[in-house]
Amino acid sequence: MVKRILVIGGGVIGVTTATALARRGFQVTLLEQASTLASGATSRNGAQLSYSYSDALGSPALLRGLPWLLCGFDPAFRVRLSVDPSFLTWVVRFLANCTSDCFNANTRAVLRLALHSRSELAALQATHADLMFHHGVPGKLHVYDDAEKFEAARSAMALKNAFGCDQRALSADEVVALEPALAKGGLHIAGGIHSPLDEVGDPQLFTQSLARIAMREHDLRVVYGMAAERFILDGANIRGVSTRHGIIEADAFVLTAGCDSPTLAWTAGIRLPIYPLKGYSATLPATGSSPRISITHTRSKIVFCRLDQHIRIAGMADLGAVDRTIRPHRTDRLLAAARRFLPEAADWNADPQLWMGLRPMTPDSRPIIGATPIPNLFLNSGHGMLGWTLACGSADLAAAVIAGENPVLASEFRLARFRLRTTTTRPVERESAHRSARECDPQRFRTG
Repeated sequence: MVKRILVIGGGVIGVTTATALARRGFQVTLLEQASTLASGATSRNGAQLSYSYSDALGSPALLRGLPWLLCGFDPAFRVRLSVDPSFLTWVVRFLANCTSDCFNANTRAVLRLALHSRSELAALQATHADLMFHHGVPGKLHVYDDAEKFEAARSAMALKNAFGCDQRALSADEVVALEPALAKGGLHIAGGIHSPLDEVGDPQLFTQSLARIAMREHDLRVVYGMAAERFILDGANIRGVSTRHGIIEADAFVLTAGCDSPTLAWTAGIRLPIYPLKGYSATLPATGSSPRISITHTRSKIVFCRLDQHIRIAGMADLGAVDRTIRPHRTDRLLAAARRFLPEAADWNADPQLWMGLRPMTPDSRPIIGATPIPNLFLNSGHGMLGWTLACGSADLAAAVIAGENPVLASEFRLARFRLRTTTTRPVERESAHRSARECDPQRFRTG
Protein backbone atom coordinates (compact mmCIF):
# COMPACT_ATOMS: atom_id res chain seq x y z
CA MET A 1 0.00 0.00 0.00
CA VAL A 2 1.33 3.45 -0.97
CA LYS A 3 1.85 5.68 2.06
CA ARG A 4 -0.36 8.76 2.16
CA ILE A 5 1.54 11.90 3.17
CA LEU A 6 0.09 15.30 4.02
CA VAL A 7 2.47 18.26 3.57
CA ILE A 8 1.31 21.35 5.47
CA GLY A 9 2.35 24.69 3.97
CA GLY A 10 2.45 25.70 0.31
CA GLY A 11 5.49 27.94 0.12
CA VAL A 12 8.68 27.02 -1.73
CA ILE A 13 9.69 24.61 1.05
CA GLY A 14 6.32 22.86 1.05
CA VAL A 15 6.04 22.51 -2.73
CA THR A 16 9.61 21.25 -3.20
CA THR A 17 9.11 18.78 -0.32
CA ALA A 18 5.79 17.55 -1.71
CA THR A 19 7.36 17.15 -5.15
CA ALA A 20 10.37 15.24 -3.80
CA LEU A 21 8.02 12.85 -1.96
CA ALA A 22 5.68 12.41 -4.92
CA ARG A 23 8.65 11.60 -7.17
CA ARG A 24 9.54 8.81 -4.74
CA GLY A 25 6.14 7.24 -5.24
CA PHE A 26 4.25 8.50 -2.20
CA GLN A 27 0.64 9.65 -2.45
CA VAL A 28 1.02 13.30 -1.48
CA THR A 29 -1.51 15.98 -0.60
CA LEU A 30 -0.35 19.56 -0.06
CA LEU A 31 -2.41 21.73 2.29
CA GLU A 32 -2.21 25.52 1.79
CA GLN A 33 -4.25 28.01 3.82
CA ALA A 34 -4.19 30.74 1.15
CA SER A 35 -5.95 30.73 -2.20
CA THR A 36 -2.63 30.53 -4.07
CA LEU A 37 0.74 28.90 -3.51
CA ALA A 38 3.79 30.88 -2.39
CA SER A 39 1.78 33.87 -1.18
CA GLY A 40 3.64 34.30 2.13
CA ALA A 41 7.36 34.54 2.87
CA THR A 42 8.16 32.99 -0.53
CA SER A 43 6.29 35.49 -2.65
CA ARG A 44 8.63 38.46 -3.09
CA ASN A 45 11.75 37.78 -1.07
CA GLY A 46 15.22 38.83 -2.22
CA ALA A 47 15.12 36.27 -5.09
CA GLN A 48 18.84 35.51 -4.83
CA LEU A 49 20.03 31.92 -4.81
CA SER A 50 22.94 32.72 -2.52
CA TYR A 51 24.71 29.37 -2.41
CA SER A 52 28.02 30.93 -1.38
CA TYR A 53 26.60 33.03 1.45
CA SER A 54 25.49 30.62 4.16
CA ASP A 55 26.88 32.66 7.06
CA ALA A 56 25.04 32.04 10.32
CA LEU A 57 23.33 35.06 11.84
CA GLY A 58 24.82 34.43 15.28
CA SER A 59 28.51 35.36 15.34
CA PRO A 60 31.14 36.95 17.60
CA ALA A 61 30.84 40.14 15.52
CA LEU A 62 27.11 40.37 16.14
CA LEU A 63 27.64 39.69 19.84
CA ARG A 64 30.13 42.55 20.05
CA GLY A 65 27.67 44.87 18.35
CA LEU A 66 24.69 43.81 20.45
CA PRO A 67 24.59 46.99 22.60
CA TRP A 68 24.57 49.02 19.38
CA LEU A 69 21.64 46.96 18.08
CA LEU A 70 19.65 47.13 21.30
CA CYS A 71 19.99 50.91 21.30
CA GLY A 72 18.53 51.04 17.78
CA PHE A 73 21.62 52.48 16.13
CA ASP A 74 21.67 49.98 13.24
CA PRO A 75 18.92 51.04 10.81
CA ALA A 76 18.92 47.65 9.07
CA PHE A 77 18.60 45.40 12.13
CA ARG A 78 16.06 46.11 14.85
CA VAL A 79 15.38 44.07 17.98
CA ARG A 80 11.98 44.43 19.63
CA LEU A 81 12.35 43.14 23.17
CA SER A 82 9.58 40.96 24.57
CA VAL A 83 8.83 39.09 27.79
CA ASP A 84 7.33 36.25 25.79
CA PRO A 85 8.97 33.09 27.22
CA SER A 86 9.43 31.57 23.76
CA PHE A 87 11.26 34.71 22.62
CA LEU A 88 13.50 34.79 25.68
CA THR A 89 14.33 31.10 25.32
CA TRP A 90 15.14 31.63 21.64
CA VAL A 91 17.41 34.58 22.46
CA VAL A 92 19.35 32.58 25.06
CA ARG A 93 19.93 29.79 22.56
CA PHE A 94 20.86 32.31 19.88
CA LEU A 95 23.46 34.00 22.09
CA ALA A 96 24.96 30.60 22.86
CA ASN A 97 25.53 30.19 19.10
CA CYS A 98 27.50 33.44 18.79
CA THR A 99 30.86 31.83 19.58
CA SER A 100 33.49 31.35 16.88
CA ASP A 101 33.19 27.56 17.02
CA CYS A 102 29.39 27.62 16.70
CA PHE A 103 29.47 30.23 13.93
CA ASN A 104 31.94 28.16 11.89
CA ALA A 105 30.07 24.89 12.45
CA ASN A 106 26.68 26.39 11.61
CA THR A 107 28.01 28.19 8.54
CA ARG A 108 29.68 25.02 7.21
CA ALA A 109 26.53 22.94 7.75
CA VAL A 110 24.33 25.39 5.86
CA LEU A 111 26.96 25.76 3.14
CA ARG A 112 26.91 22.00 2.53
CA LEU A 113 23.14 22.10 2.30
CA ALA A 114 23.25 25.10 -0.04
CA LEU A 115 25.61 23.36 -2.46
CA HIS A 116 23.40 20.26 -2.36
CA SER A 117 20.43 22.49 -3.11
CA ARG A 118 22.20 23.95 -6.13
CA SER A 119 22.68 20.43 -7.51
CA GLU A 120 19.05 19.50 -6.87
CA LEU A 121 17.73 22.61 -8.60
CA ALA A 122 19.96 21.92 -11.61
CA ALA A 123 18.58 18.36 -11.76
CA LEU A 124 15.01 19.67 -11.74
CA GLN A 125 15.79 22.08 -14.56
CA ALA A 126 17.45 19.34 -16.60
CA THR A 127 14.36 17.15 -16.16
CA HIS A 128 11.66 19.77 -16.69
CA ALA A 129 12.20 22.18 -19.56
CA ASP A 130 8.95 23.97 -18.68
CA LEU A 131 10.10 24.94 -15.19
CA MET A 132 10.00 28.72 -15.67
CA PHE A 133 11.02 31.32 -13.06
CA HIS A 134 13.28 33.98 -14.69
CA HIS A 135 16.33 31.95 -13.77
CA GLY A 136 19.78 33.35 -14.38
CA VAL A 137 23.38 32.97 -13.27
CA PRO A 138 24.61 36.57 -13.08
CA GLY A 139 26.82 35.92 -10.07
CA LYS A 140 26.75 37.85 -6.83
CA LEU A 141 28.86 40.70 -5.54
CA HIS A 142 29.21 41.61 -1.87
CA VAL A 143 30.40 45.23 -1.68
CA TYR A 144 32.30 46.48 1.37
CA ASP A 145 32.96 50.07 2.41
CA ASP A 146 35.00 49.05 5.46
CA ALA A 147 38.55 47.79 4.84
CA GLU A 148 38.66 45.76 8.05
CA LYS A 149 35.41 43.94 7.28
CA PHE A 150 36.60 43.36 3.73
CA GLU A 151 39.74 41.64 5.04
CA ALA A 152 37.63 39.47 7.36
CA ALA A 153 35.50 38.50 4.37
CA ARG A 154 38.63 37.51 2.44
CA SER A 155 39.56 35.11 5.26
CA ALA A 156 36.08 33.54 5.26
CA MET A 157 36.27 33.23 1.47
CA ALA A 158 39.17 30.76 1.71
CA LEU A 159 37.15 28.51 4.00
CA LYS A 160 34.17 28.52 1.65
CA ASN A 161 36.27 27.83 -1.43
CA ALA A 162 37.67 24.77 0.33
CA PHE A 163 34.10 23.41 0.50
CA GLY A 164 33.36 23.90 -3.19
CA CYS A 165 32.47 27.56 -3.60
CA ASP A 166 34.05 29.75 -6.26
CA GLN A 167 34.76 33.17 -4.79
CA ARG A 168 37.44 35.77 -5.36
CA ALA A 169 38.31 39.09 -3.76
CA LEU A 170 38.24 42.24 -5.91
CA SER A 171 39.75 45.66 -5.42
CA ALA A 172 37.54 48.74 -5.61
CA ASP A 173 38.52 49.31 -9.25
CA GLU A 174 37.83 45.68 -10.13
CA VAL A 175 34.41 45.88 -8.46
CA VAL A 176 33.41 48.85 -10.60
CA ALA A 177 34.83 47.24 -13.74
CA LEU A 178 32.74 44.13 -13.09
CA GLU A 179 29.53 46.07 -12.41
CA PRO A 180 29.61 49.56 -13.98
CA ALA A 181 26.38 50.54 -12.22
CA LEU A 182 28.45 50.91 -9.05
CA ALA A 183 30.45 53.75 -10.61
CA LYS A 184 27.38 55.97 -10.33
CA GLY A 185 26.95 55.39 -6.61
CA GLY A 186 28.05 57.94 -4.08
CA LEU A 187 29.44 55.60 -1.43
CA HIS A 188 33.01 54.54 -0.77
CA ILE A 189 34.06 51.04 -1.91
CA ALA A 190 36.88 49.24 -0.10
CA GLY A 191 36.54 46.04 -2.12
CA GLY A 192 34.21 43.20 -2.96
CA ILE A 193 33.76 39.43 -2.87
CA HIS A 194 32.56 38.01 -6.18
CA SER A 195 30.71 34.69 -6.43
CA PRO A 196 30.26 34.04 -10.17
CA LEU A 197 28.20 30.85 -9.78
CA ASP A 198 25.44 32.29 -7.59
CA GLU A 199 22.05 32.46 -9.25
CA VAL A 200 18.75 34.36 -9.25
CA GLY A 201 15.16 33.40 -9.86
CA ASP A 202 11.62 34.38 -8.96
CA PRO A 203 10.69 32.06 -6.05
CA GLN A 204 6.95 32.53 -6.43
CA LEU A 205 6.98 31.67 -10.13
CA PHE A 206 9.22 28.69 -9.40
CA THR A 207 6.93 27.36 -6.68
CA GLN A 208 3.80 27.64 -8.78
CA SER A 209 5.49 26.21 -11.87
CA LEU A 210 6.91 23.23 -9.98
CA ALA A 211 3.53 22.52 -8.39
CA ARG A 212 1.88 22.36 -11.82
CA ILE A 213 4.54 19.92 -13.00
CA ALA A 214 4.17 17.74 -9.90
CA MET A 215 0.37 17.68 -10.26
CA ARG A 216 0.69 16.68 -13.90
CA GLU A 217 3.46 14.13 -13.64
CA HIS A 218 3.35 12.81 -10.07
CA ASP A 219 -0.33 13.11 -9.12
CA LEU A 220 0.31 15.70 -6.41
CA ARG A 221 -2.96 16.92 -4.90
CA VAL A 222 -3.18 20.51 -3.72
CA VAL A 223 -5.82 21.77 -1.30
CA TYR A 224 -6.20 25.56 -1.33
CA GLY A 225 -7.83 27.87 1.18
CA MET A 226 -7.66 25.42 4.07
CA ALA A 227 -5.71 26.05 7.27
CA ALA A 228 -4.54 23.24 9.52
CA GLU A 229 -5.87 24.07 12.99
CA ARG A 230 -4.46 21.29 15.15
CA PHE A 231 -3.11 17.77 15.04
CA ILE A 232 -5.33 14.89 16.10
CA LEU A 233 -3.42 12.24 18.03
CA ASP A 234 -4.20 8.55 18.21
CA GLY A 235 -1.89 7.01 20.79
CA ALA A 236 1.73 7.77 19.88
CA ASN A 237 0.93 8.81 16.30
CA ILE A 238 -0.97 11.56 14.56
CA ARG A 239 -4.18 10.45 12.90
CA GLY A 240 -5.01 13.68 11.10
CA VAL A 241 -5.23 17.44 11.14
CA SER A 242 -8.34 19.37 12.01
CA THR A 243 -9.55 22.01 9.55
CA ARG A 244 -12.71 24.09 9.32
CA HIS A 245 -14.13 21.44 6.98
CA GLY A 246 -13.21 18.46 9.13
CA ILE A 247 -10.26 16.17 9.66
CA ILE A 248 -7.80 15.22 6.94
CA GLU A 249 -6.16 11.89 7.62
CA ALA A 250 -2.84 10.56 6.36
CA ASP A 251 -0.19 8.00 7.23
CA ALA A 252 2.50 10.65 7.75
CA PHE A 253 2.65 14.44 8.07
CA VAL A 254 5.31 16.98 7.08
CA LEU A 255 5.24 20.44 8.63
CA THR A 256 6.57 23.05 6.20
CA ALA A 257 4.62 26.08 7.40
CA GLY A 258 7.51 28.43 8.18
CA CYS A 259 6.73 30.78 11.06
CA ASP A 260 3.37 29.06 11.56
CA SER A 261 5.04 25.73 12.24
CA PRO A 262 5.61 26.23 16.01
CA THR A 263 1.92 26.95 16.68
CA LEU A 264 0.76 23.80 14.93
CA ALA A 265 3.56 21.65 16.35
CA TRP A 266 2.56 22.78 19.84
CA THR A 267 -0.87 21.15 19.41
CA ALA A 268 1.02 17.84 19.27
CA GLY A 269 3.10 18.74 22.33
CA ILE A 270 6.28 19.67 20.42
CA ARG A 271 8.12 22.93 20.97
CA LEU A 272 9.96 24.28 17.92
CA PRO A 273 12.76 26.84 18.46
CA ILE A 274 11.67 29.01 15.55
CA TYR A 275 11.08 32.75 15.79
CA PRO A 276 10.20 35.24 13.04
CA LEU A 277 12.67 37.70 11.55
CA LYS A 278 10.69 40.30 9.65
CA GLY A 279 12.02 41.56 6.33
CA TYR A 280 10.90 43.78 3.47
CA SER A 281 11.29 44.14 -0.26
CA ALA A 282 10.35 46.54 -3.03
CA THR A 283 10.08 45.65 -6.71
CA LEU A 284 10.55 48.41 -9.28
CA PRO A 285 10.99 48.63 -13.06
CA ALA A 286 14.59 48.23 -14.21
CA THR A 287 16.38 50.89 -16.23
CA GLY A 288 19.26 50.89 -18.67
CA SER A 289 21.57 51.62 -15.73
CA SER A 290 20.29 48.84 -13.48
CA PRO A 291 22.91 46.36 -12.25
CA ARG A 292 23.09 43.01 -14.01
CA ILE A 293 24.95 41.26 -11.21
CA SER A 294 23.19 40.63 -7.90
CA ILE A 295 24.60 43.02 -5.35
CA THR A 296 24.66 43.12 -1.57
CA HIS A 297 25.74 46.30 0.17
CA THR A 298 27.12 44.85 3.36
CA ARG A 299 26.82 47.90 5.63
CA SER A 300 23.14 48.57 4.89
CA LYS A 301 22.42 44.85 4.36
CA ILE A 302 20.44 45.62 1.21
CA VAL A 303 20.35 43.33 -1.80
CA PHE A 304 19.66 44.23 -5.44
CA CYS A 305 18.46 41.48 -7.76
CA ARG A 306 17.57 41.77 -11.45
CA LEU A 307 14.48 39.75 -12.40
CA ASP A 308 13.68 40.10 -16.08
CA GLN A 309 12.51 43.72 -16.48
CA HIS A 310 12.39 44.49 -12.77
CA ILE A 311 14.75 45.13 -9.88
CA ARG A 312 14.02 43.57 -6.51
CA ILE A 313 15.45 45.44 -3.54
CA ALA A 314 15.28 43.61 -0.22
CA GLY A 315 16.54 44.09 3.28
CA MET A 316 15.79 44.97 6.90
CA ALA A 317 15.72 42.48 9.75
CA ASP A 318 13.31 43.06 12.62
CA LEU A 319 13.62 40.44 15.35
CA GLY A 320 10.67 40.16 17.70
CA ALA A 321 8.22 41.79 15.26
CA VAL A 322 5.58 39.11 14.82
CA ASP A 323 2.92 41.22 13.09
CA ARG A 324 2.32 40.88 9.37
CA THR A 325 1.91 44.57 8.56
CA ILE A 326 4.08 46.66 6.26
CA ARG A 327 5.62 49.47 8.29
CA PRO A 328 6.02 52.53 6.01
CA HIS A 329 8.98 53.90 7.98
CA ARG A 330 10.87 50.65 7.32
CA THR A 331 10.11 50.50 3.59
CA ASP A 332 10.92 54.23 3.27
CA ARG A 333 14.28 53.60 4.93
CA LEU A 334 14.93 50.63 2.65
CA LEU A 335 14.23 52.61 -0.51
CA ALA A 336 16.18 55.67 0.67
CA ALA A 337 19.27 53.61 1.50
CA ALA A 338 19.05 51.74 -1.80
CA ARG A 339 18.78 54.97 -3.75
CA ARG A 340 21.80 56.48 -1.98
CA PHE A 341 23.90 53.43 -2.80
CA LEU A 342 22.75 52.97 -6.43
CA PRO A 343 20.95 56.14 -7.55
CA GLU A 344 20.21 54.79 -11.05
CA ALA A 345 19.40 51.18 -10.11
CA ALA A 346 15.66 51.45 -10.75
CA ASP A 347 12.88 53.71 -11.93
CA TRP A 348 12.39 55.44 -8.59
CA ASN A 349 9.39 57.39 -9.92
CA ALA A 350 7.35 54.23 -10.33
CA ASP A 351 5.10 52.91 -7.58
CA PRO A 352 7.05 50.14 -5.81
CA GLN A 353 5.50 46.77 -5.17
CA LEU A 354 6.07 46.57 -1.42
CA TRP A 355 6.24 43.30 0.48
CA MET A 356 6.77 42.07 4.01
CA GLY A 357 7.68 38.54 5.04
CA LEU A 358 8.27 36.72 8.32
CA ARG A 359 11.36 34.56 7.94
CA PRO A 360 11.50 31.54 10.28
CA MET A 361 14.79 31.67 12.20
CA THR A 362 16.30 28.99 14.39
CA PRO A 363 18.87 29.96 17.04
CA ASP A 364 21.72 28.37 15.06
CA SER A 365 20.55 29.46 11.56
CA ARG A 366 20.18 25.83 10.46
CA PRO A 367 16.78 24.59 9.27
CA ILE A 368 15.10 21.71 11.11
CA ILE A 369 14.75 18.73 8.80
CA GLY A 370 13.57 15.21 9.57
CA ALA A 371 11.98 13.27 12.39
CA THR A 372 10.24 14.39 15.58
CA PRO A 373 9.40 12.47 18.77
CA ILE A 374 6.10 11.58 17.09
CA PRO A 375 6.89 8.69 14.70
CA ASN A 376 4.77 9.90 11.78
CA LEU A 377 5.43 13.64 12.05
CA PHE A 378 8.35 15.18 10.13
CA LEU A 379 9.69 18.70 9.77
CA ASN A 380 11.19 20.90 7.09
CA SER A 381 11.14 24.38 8.53
CA GLY A 382 13.26 27.16 10.05
CA HIS A 383 15.24 28.23 6.96
CA GLY A 384 15.49 31.88 8.00
CA MET A 385 16.62 34.19 5.21
CA LEU A 386 17.76 31.31 2.97
CA GLY A 387 14.52 29.45 2.30
CA TRP A 388 14.69 29.97 -1.47
CA THR A 389 18.38 29.09 -1.57
CA LEU A 390 18.02 25.92 0.50
CA ALA A 391 14.61 24.75 -0.72
CA CYS A 392 15.54 22.04 -3.22
CA GLY A 393 18.26 20.52 -1.07
CA SER A 394 16.13 20.59 2.08
CA ALA A 395 13.27 18.94 0.23
CA ASP A 396 15.51 16.15 -0.97
CA LEU A 397 16.83 15.53 2.56
CA ALA A 398 13.34 15.55 4.10
CA ALA A 399 11.97 13.14 1.49
CA ALA A 400 14.99 10.87 1.88
CA VAL A 401 14.53 10.71 5.65
CA ILE A 402 10.83 9.88 5.28
CA ALA A 403 11.66 7.21 2.69
CA GLY A 404 14.15 5.62 5.08
CA GLU A 405 17.22 6.48 3.01
CA ASN A 406 19.06 8.04 5.99
CA PRO A 407 21.23 10.62 4.17
CA VAL A 408 24.37 11.56 6.10
CA LEU A 409 23.86 15.30 5.57
CA ALA A 410 20.47 15.20 7.31
CA SER A 411 22.14 14.49 10.66
CA GLU A 412 23.23 18.14 10.89
CA PHE A 413 19.64 19.41 10.79
CA ARG A 414 17.79 17.17 13.23
CA LEU A 415 15.40 18.62 15.77
CA ALA A 416 17.17 16.50 18.39
CA ARG A 417 20.18 18.85 18.34
CA PHE A 418 18.20 21.26 20.53
CA ARG A 419 17.51 18.60 23.20
CA LEU A 420 13.94 19.79 23.55
CA ARG A 421 11.37 18.15 25.76
CA THR A 422 7.99 17.17 24.45
CA THR A 423 4.99 17.81 26.65
CA THR A 424 1.59 16.31 27.22
CA THR A 425 0.24 19.31 29.15
CA ARG A 426 -0.99 21.02 26.02
CA PRO A 427 -4.63 20.01 25.38
CA VAL A 428 -4.69 17.89 22.24
CA GLU A 429 -7.65 16.23 20.61
CA ARG A 430 -7.29 12.46 20.61
CA GLU A 431 -9.06 9.64 18.86
CA SER A 432 -12.45 8.86 20.38
CA ALA A 433 -14.83 5.99 19.93
CA HIS A 434 -17.11 8.22 17.89
CA ARG A 435 -15.55 9.55 14.69
CA SER A 436 -16.56 13.07 13.78
CA ALA A 437 -19.24 13.38 11.17
CA ARG A 438 -17.18 16.11 9.58
CA GLU A 439 -14.21 13.89 8.75
CA CYS A 440 -13.38 13.83 5.10
CA ASP A 441 -10.86 12.50 2.60
CA PRO A 442 -8.47 14.94 0.90
CA GLN A 443 -9.69 13.79 -2.51
CA ARG A 444 -13.00 15.51 -1.78
CA PHE A 445 -11.34 18.90 -1.62
CA ARG A 446 -10.75 21.16 -4.60
CA THR A 447 -7.38 20.41 -6.13
CA GLY A 448 -5.13 22.47 -8.34
